[in-house]
Amino acid sequence: MPQVSVVIPVYNADAYLEQCLGSIVSQTLKEIEIICVDDGSTDRSYGILQRFAEQDDRIVLLQQKNQYAGVARNAGLKAARGEYVIFLDADDFFDCTMLEKMHSQAVFHNADITVCGAQNYDAVNGKITPAPHRFRSLLVKGMEVFSKRDIPDEIMNITSPASWNKLYRRKFLLEEGLEFQPLHNTNDCFLTEVAMCVAKRIAYVDEPLVNYRKGQSSNLQSSRQISPCDFMVAFEAVYDDLHRRGIFQEVEKSFVRFVVENVAYQVKSFQDHDEKFAVFGEMRKPHFARMGVFSYPDDFYPDKGALNAARGAFHALDWHNRFSIRGHESFPVIKISARPATLITVLIQTENIPEGVVESIGSILRQSWEDFEILLIANGAACEDLNELKVLASRDERISLFSQGLSPRTAAKNIGIEHAKGKYLWFFPVGCVLAPYALEHLCAVLEELCLDGVYFDEGNVESEQVNESRAEFLAGLVKCRDGRTLMRELKSKRMYRSSVSAQIVKTDFLRRTEIRFAEETSDGNDLFTFCTMLAAGRTGYFPRDFYRQSAERQMVRADPFEKVYEKFYAFMKGWQYVQHVGLKDDNLPAALSVLQDFLSAARNLYQKLSGDARCSWWGLPRTQGLLFKALVADECGRAQQLGSAKKQLQNIKKENLAWVGRFESMQKDAAKMKKRLSCLENSRSYRLGRAVTYVPRKIKDTLCRWRQHGLACTVKSILRKSMRFGKQ
Repeated sequence: MPQVSVVIPVYNADAYLEQCLGSIVSQTLKEIEIICVDDGSTDRSYGILQRFAEQDDRIVLLQQKNQYAGVARNAGLKAARGEYVIFLDADDFFDCTMLEKMHSQAVFHNADITVCGAQNYDAVNGKITPAPHRFRSLLVKGMEVFSKRDIPDEIMNITSPASWNKLYRRKFLLEEGLEFQPLHNTNDCFLTEVAMCVAKRIAYVDEPLVNYRKGQSSNLQSSRQISPCDFMVAFEAVYDDLHRRGIFQEVEKSFVRFVVENVAYQVKSFQDHDEKFAVFGEMRKPHFARMGVFSYPDDFYPDKGALNAARGAFHALDWHNRFSIRGHESFPVIKISARPATLITVLIQTENIPEGVVESIGSILRQSWEDFEILLIANGAACEDLNELKVLASRDERISLFSQGLSPRTAAKNIGIEHAKGKYLWFFPVGCVLAPYALEHLCAVLEELCLDGVYFDEGNVESEQVNESRAEFLAGLVKCRDGRTLMRELKSKRMYRSSVSAQIVKTDFLRRTEIRFAEETSDGNDLFTFCTMLAAGRTGYFPRDFYRQSAERQMVRADPFEKVYEKFYAFMKGWQYVQHVGLKDDNLPAALSVLQDFLSAARNLYQKLSGDARCSWWGLPRTQGLLFKALVADECGRAQQLGSAKKQLQNIKKENLAWVGRFESMQKDAAKMKKRLSCLENSRSYRLGRAVTYVPRKIKDTLCRWRQHGLACTVKSILRKSMRFGKQ
């Protein structure tokens, strides 16, 4: 009877099969059987198997229809006769002493499982690199055998879930009822992890005996797009079986770590965009969420990087869904203004603070003249709030009311551009109070100077009055110029602002240039202001503000990645707009400086995000995601590494300074001691003591010389010294 049964599932592996079989038939352990299960190969694999079987009678051939490696391994296990069994892959190759060393350890320690190390073999360039994660031997340093009793928190993390570096006692597998799952990939995870948890004795060979081939396209891992969610099926099966056996509590921490680290590996290694988000979607479903692997406190997870990557999948999914289901929002009209046309439309967008809306609308209605309309958009307002807004709109014919469920604020602003009846449009901030006469004066300036837009400061006006005469008011306007020149001047004085509430724009100008708020974002102010200023032919600027903040401003931004994306999107589309308008004159540096500010803001905000929120960019469309990775994520990573290196350098410098200080202190102490010793040697008592002890010291020296060198040598030394003393 063979000592070890080697089971090899084979499917279209003709490119590597000869090397694999060659490394097995040449094993130093000869008492083996080699069970090759052809899983419906369509290439030359079965012919190669037949050729090897003719040359070596230890090879047993089995055939089946293509049912994947798990079913093939189970067929090999049923046919196996050896005391021990190992399951190898047809595209790997192995050290010629692997089976002898593993079998020797298994027999010596009476082990249920024997594990060995592995190394990676690059199929492209032939390089071999270490793979210490395949067997983390440091976790069992000093142990000859181990089990879950010894390392309950690490038992599922000490080795990878692959089966090809583990030798099993066949009787152990049969008694525990362990089989491979009939999955396309990750079919060995269930058997491996459950076996590691129930085995009473696990031995190991701390050597890389397996050469794991990477970089080829034919292996199971490389073709997982057929069944991308198999790994979750395997994890759930392990979870259920551990509960069935009543041992989950013992290995809970190890299981959670195992799932989190492997989910992180999976989500980072997906290449296909649609496949990746199909998996992310499955992770959010109840059948996977029931395991609760992400519900523990952060200190429960030793690998914070893996935790952030795994949790980051949910952030990425939210952003992916946002782009997938986004469509144009419609805002049903509840009440529309009866006026056919007005000079200015004041658009107020509200979500949940009617008291602020009432105060804002009241300040507008109290203006000195009436040639305006108020376009009120209730974006996701609660029922009671909406009823208050309806009552408010019914009191004045100049108020139009639109309502819609909670949508991006940019969509609401674009609805305002479409429905505005005014010649000019002001996106007025809700919760702010407009100064009297402000509308009249601002509109007069726009009309008299034929401006496409006027810009002013955003702040908190101290006085509610704008009492200047028209001429005095106009004198406060910085002279008219085109928008590009205005951007350059404001940027040079560090006065450039992106707030749309600090500008009034001609409605026809927006419709003619087709400038809108980007509905991919929730705010869109940065890009909108940038584009309107570059496109405007005539603009003006007031270095003052015209409203004060009364109620708390609404900030509905639950997603921490939102503002990062706002800045990045403004940079990306702003650069495209610069190219579109062909900006090449002296104003180009100012525009590029504004864009650089957007990008710098995106990087700064990104660095402040939590680790899992930083993974949100995975959910961006492909092109945007690649650009974000290159310009923001990777740059922040390099900046963090540089900051860490600088911090380490500073710590080294501090340590060096500390050692320099200690050395200087020791030198000072040595100088003090030397001075004290000199004083002591020059003292009368010291000289007297030396004189009194002279004869005893000489006698002692003579006796020591006598013991070491004998009487003759001692006498000669005394005579030489006496002669020198006589000459003196």
